[in-house]
Amino acid sequence: MPELDELIHQPLRLRLMTALYAERDAEPLEFTSIKRITEATDGNLGSHLTTLEKAGYITILKDYQGKKPRTRASITPVGQRAYRQHLGYLRALLEQAEGKFVGERTEEVSKKGVEKAGLAPDPIGAERPQTP
Repeated sequence: MPELDELIHQPLRLRLMTALYAERDAEPLEFTSIKRITEATDGNLGSHLTTLEKAGYITILKDYQGKKPRTRASITPVGQRAYRQHLGYLRALLEQAEGKFVGERTEEVSKKGVEKAGLAPDPIGAERPQTP
């Protein structure tokens, strides 16, 4: 099973990485757009962007648009790989949970079906009719 990525797993960073991954082939996202998408405060967003940048998952670009400062972010190839691996972890976790639930549910339904049909489980595992 793929491994959990603690950096990405944090809810706000997962939303950040998802937004940046979705726009990986477009222009870097502006801070204001990321803030609107993630519903984060300026300080909280800045802190998490810095954490992801230090890990090499994103690049932060600071420049000017006219005279106005602008901060933008984009996902790096390393960040793309980490994000896809983390999604693999989440998928595997979900499949494992669904498989366990389906297995338990199937067993429960089978037991009820055996009881309704008046069958008793054979000690070896086969089912046979109960004798009154």
